[in-house]
Amino acid sequence: MLTKEAIVLAISGPSGVGKGTIIKAVREKLPDSYLSISCTSRPPRGEEENGRDYYFVSREEFETMIRDGAILEYDKFVEEYYGTPLGPLKDNLAKQKDIILDITVKGALSIKDKLPDAVTVFLVPPSLEVLEERLRERGTESEDKIKKRLAYAKDELEMAKTFDYIVCNNNLEQCIAKVEAIIQAERCSSQRQGKVVDCLLKE
Repeated sequence: MLTKEAIVLAISGPSGVGKGTIIKAVREKLPDSYLSISCTSRPPRGEEENGRDYYFVSREEFETMIRDGAILEYDKFVEEYYGTPLGPLKDNLAKQKDIILDITVKGALSIKDKLPDAVTVFLVPPSLEVLEERLRERGTESEDKIKKRLAYAKDELEMAKTFDYIVCNNNLEQCIAKVEAIIQAERCSSQRQGKVVDCLLKE
């Protein structure tokens, strides 16, 4: 019988690729999972709420958390800090809960470095033109920030091959299905299920 071990799933990709939508759908299939809420120094956008979408803190508060070791990893993106608070992650790992992270590209690689069993998924857009359309449709940022995000997206795409999996978000339902398949495949990996074989050999 396969055993269930907690999976740390870090989902990343360029801004506007649809991480939030994909993660929301995946969590509906994993109701007991914990969504790691990042801290950020940027102000809320639209209907974002503190403690639900992000922990919104000042730049000074974020830098204090870095100095105090309360941040597992962090990155600076378009002049604002983004990072993973350590406390909630440790608490939920101790409870053997699956953990999902909506995280920057550099942040995902940092998580993989510190938690080698973590599974990293890079979402790519079908084209840079589509990515630009999605960023503009949000209507939340200035032209200057949109240009910076598009330029940064090309740098992020250079790092895609360092991730465990790459999934194109061309069709939403298919993209969600592929991420769900990755989770199931990881549950069946020899690394995670090796203890089942060990038990059989002891019989």
